[in-house]
Amino acid sequence: MAQQMEDYARIRIAWLLAARQSDELQATQAATAAAQTRIWGHAMAIARARPDPLAVSLLTALNETFDLATSQRFIFLGQIPEELPWMLLALTLLGVSAIDYQSGRRGSMHVFVTTSLLMAWSACIVLIADLTGPRFGWSKVDPAPYLWTLRGFAGGAFPAPPR
Repeated sequence: MAQQMEDYARIRIAWLLAARQSDELQATQAATAAAQTRIWGHAMAIARARPDPLAVSLLTALNETFDLATSQRFIFLGQIPEELPWMLLALTLLGVSAIDYQSGRRGSMHVFVTTSLLMAWSACIVLIADLTGPRFGWSKVDPAPYLWTLRGFAGGAFPAPPR
């Protein structure tokens, strides 16, 4: 089962690094489902053979692991709430209107302040848009937790039981 968890971690790394809408993404998603089925089958056999707190802990940990993969898949779809772009547009219009109103009341415009505010606002909007698509853009998801898991297996974290 430890070897299967190692394989599962490698599949999840490949899934994280796969390009959006690629054949590799579809293949790694199918491999994830198959690996989960195999691992779950072994865990259920262990739970049937020895129904003790250790087996329950194993099932709970596996369930959480697989639920996290499902959550990650949902997040990676890159779907943003349909209200978000409208809210950003409304706030942008409100902000620009406020700058324009203040410039009109003063009779002159502070070019540096206005430009700085608009650039900061634009950067925030670009960052929000970038964070909604973790497979493209500047912000990428780090596969470090999976790599740490693989290093743990490589270090002999699960030696064979004595006979």
